Amino acid sequence: MCKRFEDGLNEDIQLLVGILELKEFVVLVKRACKAEEQSKEKRKADEDWGKQYSGFKSQATLMASVGNVRSNKPECQYCGRRHPD
Repeated sequence: MCKRFEDGLNEDIQLLVGILELKEFVVLVKRACKAEEQSKEKRKADEDWGKQYSGFKSQATLMASVGNVRSNKPECQYCGRRHPD
């Protein structure tokens, strides 16, 4: 019965619980549910991080472009960069 249940699981969950070689159906179901729950949490955390990173990236780009516009320091005649006074 355990093997049949394992075969019906999502491939990622199968890999996680398959290595445990559980023989008790109740224990297998509990571990599979826990693995699925953790997988969902990780996926959500990855999505949240991606949203946060993309927001940070666009904000940094905006700050960089605004910083270049406001700079009224003369360019260095040797390297072409703007140095602090």
